[in-house]
Amino acid sequence: MRCYVNRFTLLLVIAVVPVLLLYYIASTTTPSLQLVGGDFDGLEDIVQQLNDAQSDNHRLRTQLGGLQAKLGEHNFSKTVPQCEIIHVCIVCAGYDASRHVTTVIKSILFYRHNTLHLHLVVDSISLPILNTLLESWEIPSVLYSFYSTSTIQQDVSWIPNAHYSGVYGLMKLQMPYVLPATVEKVLLLDTDVLFSADVAELWSMFDLFSADQYLGLVENLSDWYLHSSGLTAWPAVGRGFNTGVMLMQLRVMREKNWAKLWRHTANKYLPEAGPTKLADQDIINAVIKDNVRIVHTLPCNWNIQVTYRSTFEPTCYSTANVKVVHFNSPAKYQVYFGDSTKDAVSDYFKNIYFMFLQYDGNLLKHKSLAAKCHHQRSGNSTTHPTIADLLEKSVELSSACYHVEGIRQSSRGRLHLYYLKYNSSVDTESGDITLVAQLSIDRLGVLELLCEHWTGPMSLALYLSDAEAQQFHDFVSNSPSISHRQNIGYHVVFKTGTHYPVNYLRNIALNNARTQFIFLTDIDFLPMVNMYSYLREAANSYDIHNRKLALVVPAFETQQYRPAMPYDKVELKKYVDTGQIQIFRYDVWPAGHRPTNYSRWFNSSQPYEVSWEPNYEPYIVVSRELVPKYDERFFGFGWNKVSHIMEVDAQGFKMVVVPNAFIVHSPHAPSLDISQYRTSQVYRTCLKTLKKEFQKDLSRRYGIRALKYLSND
Repeated sequence: MRCYVNRFTLLLVIAVVPVLLLYYIASTTTPSLQLVGGDFDGLEDIVQQLNDAQSDNHRLRTQLGGLQAKLGEHNFSKTVPQCEIIHVCIVCAGYDASRHVTTVIKSILFYRHNTLHLHLVVDSISLPILNTLLESWEIPSVLYSFYSTSTIQQDVSWIPNAHYSGVYGLMKLQMPYVLPATVEKVLLLDTDVLFSADVAELWSMFDLFSADQYLGLVENLSDWYLHSSGLTAWPAVGRGFNTGVMLMQLRVMREKNWAKLWRHTANKYLPEAGPTKLADQDIINAVIKDNVRIVHTLPCNWNIQVTYRSTFEPTCYSTANVKVVHFNSPAKYQVYFGDSTKDAVSDYFKNIYFMFLQYDGNLLKHKSLAAKCHHQRSGNSTTHPTIADLLEKSVELSSACYHVEGIRQSSRGRLHLYYLKYNSSVDTESGDITLVAQLSIDRLGVLELLCEHWTGPMSLALYLSDAEAQQFHDFVSNSPSISHRQNIGYHVVFKTGTHYPVNYLRNIALNNARTQFIFLTDIDFLPMVNMYSYLREAANSYDIHNRKLALVVPAFETQQYRPAMPYDKVELKKYVDTGQIQIFRYDVWPAGHRPTNYSRWFNSSQPYEVSWEPNYEPYIVVSRELVPKYDERFFGFGWNKVSHIMEVDAQGFKMVVVPNAFIVHSPHAPSLDISQYRTSQVYRTCLKTLKKEFQKDLSRRYGIRALKYLSND
């Protein structure tokens, strides 16, 4: 009996182990392969399952063999040394491209394990945007260099080009001569690609190039070059190659005189093929047609092209092994096929895009590489001590103030200037005036009404998460009253903590206003009708550009969410008399606006001068060049405007109340910072400490003139 049991056990082990082994191989290879049944009571069942598994495994191997052949599977046993710098080049021009390239960069950073050097070919618009963005991002082991499109334009602008990218779509042709000679190889990308794998995997394919090969490209995944479109296409080998993802051996290309080769080819085919339809891609394919040995074919999953002309071959458009997705349709991420199968695959790829679009870019600052390499970037230090600095030095307060959540985090978050398209032709010498304000996502609803009341330029700083930035983009794009406005500069500061860095945001908006005069206000205030033209005229008539003069705009408030806005001063007086509108915060903070002297204002037809008093915080029109910046130590609620007006006064500005302009504050839910100020003794204690430090700073900088501020509490 024991012998029979042992034999049966041995047979069972011999039979089951291969089954489990095959099951493991199959399950780790593809999630769709499953073994049927699960009853191991009899040997016949085990044998049957073994046969089924072998059959499934054979079919799977056949499928994988075909897939590997199609993808051009290579042996990646040679890895890229972790401290080797991977060079990535992107042509990025304009406001939209600056926004799109950020998502590309986030996808690369998410998977990378190597030091990166970003080579960005930029125009006059994208240069300050991307330079500020990368500088404020402070990502370790990322280097970046900029190259002007203006120096390349003359080399390619002679080529007739019908592609929507314009002259910028031809500039990749010149990259061997744009990048420094020390850069011997580079990965070139379009701004509409996304990575779903480590860029080092693609970089390692340089090692597979033969001596004659200096371009690495994925086959074009449409039949465009087979002339199925009915349009005259440039010559290509078969279906041609897509240049949205391209490996370039720059050293070899320089040695082979690449510039002479592509120019000769372009001149050869232009008379017959006409203007390029796909920009640089047409010319590069024509070069390959005449010199097929120069190209190394990359696996198609390194450039999965999502366009209306895509063939959607299952071997390439599998979601199981995505490396790079390329939205090369003019519709980009809105492409829709009307075919359930294609749309299901397309939706999968679009989800990758939306994931990185909304991914918190701040997390990428803290992703450490396994190897400690050089080329680490470090951020600038704060010029003034923050509350956090004060608290660390204060023995008696540090333990208590430490619990003000987020207070130790830097308020200087990642900054994306001009997040949406802006009309850069606004003349800084035209005597124009810009409304300057800041807001968070919960104040977005006020924006439409504000735009109806203020038709002039605006500079707005927004404090948003990456996900909220997309909500903001969609809100503006779909708003009939805002979407057409291109005289509003939106500057997004990405969230880094729980406290609202109000004065940092104000400075961002102030610094990026382009007109001579600025109106410093808050987003919840609605200007009276036609106030833009009135203040512009007043600022010019008083010549405040050359004088330290601040025009005070009286502030009022209402408790109605969609108030009937008084047209002028006479109508405002009626609203005040009936109690529909009140002087701003007269019941809870009378000191804030008392010096404006509202009784005098209602009876005055001429401007009049007022003097600074403790806690005065009016909204003012000033010269952009002369006004001091806000003190960035103040965040959240409390003393952020009071401190600024103190410095305005300390610098010798006279304050004059204008007689025929006013703003009305609309109600809103209390912010988190206001709630904490009202409920937290720690918050108020820390703010009081900061007040004293600020007052002492004024005394040190302005001497005897600032002694009066020491008593302001």
